[in-house]
Amino acid sequence: MRRIFCFLPALAAGVLLTLLPTLPDAQELPGEDPALTEFLQQLERQHRLEDERHELTQQIRAQPRNTSALFQRAEINIQLGKGEAAVADVQLATSINDDVDSLAKAAMILSGYSPEKGIEIIDKALQKSPRDAELLSKRGYIHNLAGNQEAALADFDASLAITPLQPEVRAIKGGVLLQRGEYEAAIQSFTKAIAISPHSQIFYDRGYCFKETGNFTAAIADYTEAIRLDTKNAGAVCERGQAHQLAGNYKRAIEDYEQCLEDVPDGAQPQLQLSWLLATCPDEEVRDGNRALQIASEIFDPKTCRFPEPLSALAAAYAELGNYFEAERLQRRALALAVLNPEARNDYARWLRAIQSRRPVRDGSTPLQFRERGSSGQLPPLSVEDALSLPADVLGAMYLEAVNFQQMATIGAGGGTVNISIPGKEIQINQSNASSLLQDIEQRQAVYRQAIHRRGSRLLSEAYTSETSGDCDGWALEDKPVLVAQEAFSVELTQGMTQHFGVVVESTVVFRHDLAIQFMIAGEIAKDGSITFLTPKRPGVRGTANDRCVLTLKPAKLKGDDIVNAMVDRAIAYQRTQRYDDSLKDLETALQISPRPESAALKAILLATCEDKDFRDARKAIKAAVLARQLTRDEDNFLTLTALVVAYAEAGDFTKAIAFQRQLIDLLPSDQREPAIEDLRVLEGGKPFHDALAQ
Repeated sequence: MRRIFCFLPALAAGVLLTLLPTLPDAQELPGEDPALTEFLQQLERQHRLEDERHELTQQIRAQPRNTSALFQRAEINIQLGKGEAAVADVQLATSINDDVDSLAKAAMILSGYSPEKGIEIIDKALQKSPRDAELLSKRGYIHNLAGNQEAALADFDASLAITPLQPEVRAIKGGVLLQRGEYEAAIQSFTKAIAISPHSQIFYDRGYCFKETGNFTAAIADYTEAIRLDTKNAGAVCERGQAHQLAGNYKRAIEDYEQCLEDVPDGAQPQLQLSWLLATCPDEEVRDGNRALQIASEIFDPKTCRFPEPLSALAAAYAELGNYFEAERLQRRALALAVLNPEARNDYARWLRAIQSRRPVRDGSTPLQFRERGSSGQLPPLSVEDALSLPADVLGAMYLEAVNFQQMATIGAGGGTVNISIPGKEIQINQSNASSLLQDIEQRQAVYRQAIHRRGSRLLSEAYTSETSGDCDGWALEDKPVLVAQEAFSVELTQGMTQHFGVVVESTVVFRHDLAIQFMIAGEIAKDGSITFLTPKRPGVRGTANDRCVLTLKPAKLKGDDIVNAMVDRAIAYQRTQRYDDSLKDLETALQISPRPESAALKAILLATCEDKDFRDARKAIKAAVLARQLTRDEDNFLTLTALVVAYAEAGDFTKAIAFQRQLIDLLPSDQREPAIEDLRVLEGGKPFHDALAQ
């Protein structure tokens, strides 16, 4: 919760914990939301890695030629996103010991950060040992990471020519060939690997190649063997279901899909395939429209779904049940989304024509699958005309997704490794592809911006009251006023201390949830200016939602406590994203509307402790802290005293800062004083709080 203040994200323990009871709705601060559990766990993991890194640094200082410690620190630096620090560690280690093993280890460590640097190092190892089969296979692995499949295959072949009995190398080679669509060659490589060491995954991969070449009998046999060798291989069960479906064994396909659902109950792909087969199977004994609709609706929400494949599955189920009106609505939306799957456009159009002719869809002899959207490491191409044809909510959501991708690619460019997922496609972002992907994303954003500008955007009100219905707790949406900041089509919707970034496309508003940015929530602007947002039914930002939330915003002119509370909350939200000028502006406006001690104290804390040294102003901080105390009529509380402490500490008047800190400690129960006593020691050492953080 302490991250609401400018200096709090890095504070291990401090007096500001004691402020929370005095803040409005303190129990509802974003830091307490279970949706942030994963984020906090990541922070904890990062802290552990930092501790390990610190210990290794101490070892290296004591033993500067400890290459093992240097390599370990390099690996941790990679995990922390400190790519260049990892390079420095590896370079130092290999300058101490440049034998083949050390160079190979260095290359593999750097391969996830910069495959090019990994190849450069392993080339040095190969100069020392040019016929080392293991080195050749490792270089092939790194070439594949870098996207150079030709070089990877050449290295694998060279390695196998030296040492033929390497099943793992033959399996990896088969995987590269599979990625290239060279299925016959991949089958040969997998077959040789199986002859040396039968393994479930290799049978699984070879089964996929057999399926893609139309040899369904061989595919079923391989999937069956993969399952025998590893009963937990749910993927093989699902893939075998597809092979059975393609071979016309519809009942066996149903059995496999149902087993797959038991093994992967939340899997989108088996849900999609089972519902499609039940709705469209040529065999009347197999078809079951009611069950098809039930299965599809459990995971695909017809009101909020933005992918054409599940929309088509839902449309087919409705058509099977004779509800052609709903079927046509869903299939029209699926066809509009076909710009994401141009190779499937004819299928979507054909299914729509069947539904319009009041005929059910009967394409169940072929599985319906999420189609890949773009090649590995790339986003699929999209023109402005394509974007203009998208439904407004989809265009808005795709723009916001591109913003998310840009943030992830920036992390990848800095040395981290990030996976992004869309149905049918996973893209791994690292330093080797981040730059090109960033260019793709910037081009994509330009396409979306042009399309949105051409379609136009409604102007929103500056403030709204809100009403909720459904499971809104699970979606962290509340009956609180919403403040809006809009520039062209971009909007910020701030509710409490939660700030959602969104866009307006025509009369549709789409925002990404601040606490779970993968969720895009859309709403329509009515004639009276109200906006009704619908979330999906599940899972919610907490992962516990069992129903959708309906959030209705109504334009309003907020007054009194309503506007002051909303502005103070937004000021805190701005601080979370380092928008300190905006935060200060809201706090000063709140003070002008209604002078309250909390607003003045928060202003003082911001001005005294902000991490931006150019923003800090000790004189103004003291003035605001003194005003806060005057507004409390000298009845000291945690928040006001804290403002006085940090303001005087920033001004270098530690005598007064220490005196106010002692008063604050006296206000605390004895079992809660230790953090405040630790802060007192910092002050006695002559350090303002931001300096203590830097230390």
